[in-house]
Amino acid sequence: MRFTNKVFKYTGRAYASRIGLLLIDTLFAVLSLFLAAWLRQNFVVPGALDLFYNLILLVLPFRILSFRIFRTYAVILDTGGLFNIVQVINTVLAGSLLNFVGVLLLRYIGITLSLSVVVIDFFILTILMAGYRMILPYLLRRNRQDNREPILIIGAGKLGLLTKQLMDHDQHVLYRPVAFVDENPDLINKYLDGIPVIPMAQIGAYSETKAIFAIRNIAPAKRNELVDACLVHQIQVLKVPPV
Repeated sequence: MRFTNKVFKYTGRAYASRIGLLLIDTLFAVLSLFLAAWLRQNFVVPGALDLFYNLILLVLPFRILSFRIFRTYAVILDTGGLFNIVQVINTVLAGSLLNFVGVLLLRYIGITLSLSVVVIDFFILTILMAGYRMILPYLLRRNRQDNREPILIIGAGKLGLLTKQLMDHDQHVLYRPVAFVDENPDLINKYLDGIPVIPMAQIGAYSETKAIFAIRNIAPAKRNELVDACLVHQIQVLKVPPV
């Protein structure tokens, strides 16, 4: 049984995803170091290659060590978020500090390497890794949304926004929020979290879809009025977020 569990652990989709992300981060580290050397040498390729070759054997092991310590490969890319960005900054900073100390120690034994490249490398690698983690969730959600059924969220308050975010981030949800329905004049015809806020009078543009209530403590009479308006346009009203 233990052997079987280990086989599933190291051949599963999640493990492959982690290995893939670690490889991408390692490639980013190599690319970042070359770009830093290229900038330091004023875009002269032969000089940049000399700097790159001198630093790669010091920089790359520390980078991979920092990836391992901070587990940058063990993240949920579908959700993105501030945590992933902070994790990237901490990881790159730790690796750069190790590289900085390593360069200083090598100078004591007569080996002189560029400290400025290490500094430039920190900023470039942070941008590459953080940018990848910000863009990928959007691309994943966009690709998944193409296959999901559109749905309206009735209510553009906190509960409505939370409902949309849950639908966006949960890969098992079968519906794609396309608009909020709300009568707040401060929100109508504006965008909230990437989708428009429309008044009830405009729901006809989304006929034959579905809708979900995301309003707390709504009066029964008002709720019935909204349901009737939806039914006129053949919009099925759901009670809870479908999964």
